[in-house]
Parts: sequence; C-alpha cells; structure tokens
Amino acid sequence: MTNWDKWGLGLSIGSTVVNLIRSNKNKKTAEQLIDDANAILKEARDAVATQRVCTNQRLQELGDLKIKVYETTMNKFCELFFLFKNSQFGMKKLSIKVGKITRKFDIKKMRAELRKCTRLAEIAKSSGKVGLGVGVALYGGVAMFAKTPDGIKIRDLNSSEDKMHATLAYLGGGNEKLGTLKIGGYMLASSITAASFATYSETKATLENAKTQFYSAQQYAQEMDNFKLVLSKTSELSIEYKKLIKRLASRMDEIALAVQELYDNYYKLSYNSMPNKIRRLFNIKVKINCRKYLSDAELKILHIYYTICEELYALMKEQLWDKNNDINPNAQILLDEITNVYQE
Repeated sequence: MTNWDKWGLGLSIGSTVVNLIRSNKNKKTAEQLIDDANAILKEARDAVATQRVCTNQRLQELGDLKIKVYETTMNKFCELFFLFKNSQFGMKKLSIKVGKITRKFDIKKMRAELRKCTRLAEIAKSSGKVGLGVGVALYGGVAMFAKTPDGIKIRDLNSSEDKMHATLAYLGGGNEKLGTLKIGGYMLASSITAASFATYSETKATLENAKTQFYSAQQYAQEMDNFKLVLSKTSELSIEYKKLIKRLASRMDEIALAVQELYDNYYKLSYNSMPNKIRRLFNIKVKINCRKYLSDAELKILHIYYTICEELYALMKEQLWDKNNDINPNAQILLDEITNVYQE
C-alpha cells in the first residue's frame, strides 16, 4: 500500500468518525428538543387545567350567590314594590339619582328571572342536600341553561354533580358556553389540548423534524397560555362581581327594613281612612298611594331602594363573556361604573 493509499484511507476513516460524532450530536440534540417540546406542552396543559378548575369554582360561587340574592333580596323588593300604588318607587317628580348611571329596568323580566332562581332554590331544599346539591342539577335542563359548547344539553350530562356545576357556572357567567366542566375548551382545538410528540426512539426524527416539533410545541403552549390568561381574568372578574353583588344586596336588605316600616306605618293610615263598609270588603293588604301618604324624605328612601335594585339587577344579568367567546368588555365597564358609585 502506497503512502497515497494510506493517506486516503486515513482521510476516509477520519471523515467517518467526524460524521459519527456529528450524527450522535444531532441525535442527542433531537432527543433533547423532543423532550423539551413535550415538557413545554405538559406544563402549559397542567397550568390550563389548574386555572380551569379555579375559574369554574369562582363562577359556581357567583352562580350560587345570584340564586340566593334572587331568592331573598330581589324577592323582597318585588314584594314591597307592588305594595305601593302604581309602582311609585321611580318618582320622576323628584329627579333623584344615585350617581350618573341610568338604565332600562324591566320589572317583569326581573320577576321572570326571580321565579326561575326561586324554583332552583326550592328544588335544592327539597333534595335534602347541603347547599344547592343535586336539587340544582335536577333543574339544570331548563331552556335558561341552553347547551354546553359541545352541543350537549346540561340535563344530558352524565352525573348530577356535573349538571350542578355546569348550571352554577352558567349562572355565574351568564353565558351558556361557561356552563360546562370543559369551560373554554372550545377555544382550543383538540389537536392542541391533546398535542404531544413521540420520543426520538419511536420516530428516529431528524434534527430538522425535531426543531419543527419544538417550534410547534412553543406555538401550542402560547395559545394555551393565552387561554389561561382569559380564564384567569374571568376568575378575577367573577370575584369582583361577587363582592359588588354582595355589597348592593346588603344595602338593599338594610333599606328594605325601612321600606317595610314605611308600609306598616302608612298601611294603618290608608286602611283607617277607608269607610267601614270598604274595610270589611278588603281583608287583604291595600296598596299605598305614595304621593298621598309619604313625605318627600320618605319617597327618597323608596327611590334609592329602586335605584340600587336597578344596578344590582344590571349586575345580575350581565354576561361575563361575549358572543366571540372572550371577556365581555361591557362587563368590566359596568363593574367599574357601579363600583365608583357605591364605594364602601
């Protein structure tokens, strides 16, 4: 073998060694990229799952509160409202406002919502469960709660517990797409939520393929992070709504005592002013003519009671998400406006 042959063989062996080294290096890099891609996806999925549970819980709590407020505070308002002749709470003559907010207020619609939520509470009590329990679940199929994002009616969910949570989450969010244990899942394609990459040993992926998979994982993770942010903001918004609804309901409950006292006092005057013959015909409570028996100061109490109820009802029926399956900007605007008016 000539020296040239020896040198050629040496170069060939050297090239093979270099290629082997490079191949092993690429293999390790590819393995690491795929492992990192799966780790990124797992971390993002776990974060979304944790936030989803938290958000669903907050929405359920808000839904629970709404039912209780309808059953107690709003029910008392309706009872007192119709005791006074011609529903004179509004009293345009006085031009009294609490803040600068004016909204349409449909007492008939509010009473319709009241009947639904009162029925929920009644069934819950009869179920013998602590809190709302299965009672709410049994009533979860009414039209009010529509369908889950997957097109499944809440009443068709597999378990009573699922129905209860879906119903409460819907009540809390005010949007049927929030009424599901898979809250927000429709925002992410199933290929994203279930995405994962086979290991290197299973695919023998090239370095370029591994890089592509790693890049895809980063994109999927970013989408899941964006969704997690929406869930987080929804949770925060529901907490603020819960606080403000509690505050306004508490104020209404306090004023209701004064309104009830007004009625009790002036009912006697109104009743005593009737001729004896009419009194015998009326064994029911009479409605009071506000202008005839109440002073301006007392009428202001009624007006404030009515105005707070307007704001509370606006909060109760506002949707947290819009038709685009994102946070409803009006929900935040409404919250800020009413919070500014009713500062603690």
